[in-house]
Amino acid sequence: MKRIFLVTSLLMLASCASTYRRPESIEEKMARYKSRSVSTNKIPKYEVESFSYSRGRVPASAYKAQGLDYSNKNLYFLSLYEQYESFTELYPEYRKDIKHCPVYHQVLLDYKDTPKKWSWSKKTKSDYQNKTIVKQLPNSSSSIPIAMRDHMDRNYEELSQLCFTGASDNYYIYENLIEITKKNKLGKNAQGVNSLLKTTLFYNETLLNTIGEKSRARAKGRGLASTKKKVNYTQEALTRLKANWATKLFE
Repeated sequence: MKRIFLVTSLLMLASCASTYRRPESIEEKMARYKSRSVSTNKIPKYEVESFSYSRGRVPASAYKAQGLDYSNKNLYFLSLYEQYESFTELYPEYRKDIKHCPVYHQVLLDYKDTPKKWSWSKKTKSDYQNKTIVKQLPNSSSSIPIAMRDHMDRNYEELSQLCFTGASDNYYIYENLIEITKKNKLGKNAQGVNSLLKTTLFYNETLLNTIGEKSRARAKGRGLASTKKKVNYTQEALTRLKANWATKLFE
């Protein structure tokens, strides 16, 4: 009887040992999740080799609460919409208008009634043509404008999907990262940055600040709406990931 018990115990231990797997890192979880998604707006692969964090170099405004009570879905949609609008300032010839957006109709109306915070202007080609994030855009080797047209079209397609379904594969990647960072904060290093760059919002924000530069816009609005305060949606998206330290990435 003792022999049978001993053999059974050894078999159980061997089984447990063979099935043990070390805990996944945030980067591994993101890669596994992303590999299962076929996205309308596939994010071009871009990674940084190094990233140094210095609290003193991050603007104090990056940590200031904006009092934004939007759901994660509303925040994601408005961040992506604002980024697409910013791209169209740099390449107005490729603009496509969102004419119908039933799911986000009211939040989009509120957005359009709020004064614009920034205006974008294109940097000279020599300032950005050799930057890695630009070179890795599909078709960038042939023409940067065409590569940007295609990138904008992909973002437009995702916005259209969001308008009629309320979500997208890229949104779920962002939401999944929020859930992961509730327990495991992103490292303030290249690995943490590269996890952010797997999401549409932070890839777009990095690309925007590479090819363009922004200046504070003159406040405009309709009637009482002009008194509304414009918020930084992408910054709020970072806040929800507990990653305000990554603001430096967009400088």
